[in-house]
Amino acid sequence: MTAAHFIGGGKQSDRPEGDFYPTPPEVTQALLDALLEDSLLALGSPIWEPCCGDGAISEVLNIYGHDTINTDITARMDDMSVSNFFDEESMPPGCNTIITNPPYMPVIKGKKKGVEAFIEHAFFILEGCDKMALLLKTTALSGQARCKIMEAAGLHTLYQFRHRITLHKNGIVVNKGSGMVDFAWFYFEKGHRLPPIIKWISVDN
Repeated sequence: MTAAHFIGGGKQSDRPEGDFYPTPPEVTQALLDALLEDSLLALGSPIWEPCCGDGAISEVLNIYGHDTINTDITARMDDMSVSNFFDEESMPPGCNTIITNPPYMPVIKGKKKGVEAFIEHAFFILEGCDKMALLLKTTALSGQARCKIMEAAGLHTLYQFRHRITLHKNGIVVNKGSGMVDFAWFYFEKGHRLPPIIKWISVDN
């Protein structure tokens, strides 16, 4: 699994297999600052990054004092294990939290699925997943079936970016202009049943 999103233009079928979009450090920093401000993330707890790509998110988590378990279906860094998230049935030892930039259209048993498949697997199949933050397009909120899955999974807070952030294909910066897609961090807590909160966060991007 690669930390990949489809970023505007063309068809999803046109995307080369294995391309990925690393998460800029300031995007992860904005999430962690918001979670700490809201007392939603304990410092020092190990966190699983199951779509670690080149380790962009994990590097920031480490700076903030978190140990990380880094996995992906493609090896792009030394401190990681090759693993398909959808083959796992339990969280890594000591972990109860996932933070990742997941594939927008994960492939499961040869078929493309929506991001709701990632959410379902995390909260209804994985043993021990209590918290999760996913970087998704804001439009991931739409869809009747997806909404029900998010509610059942415990969507707690939507951390919406005030400005469009830029994710660069395979980490190669072509230009530094504003992105064309609206993104938010979707934060889930198992058992949360209240309506989700919306908070706006900002980055210099």
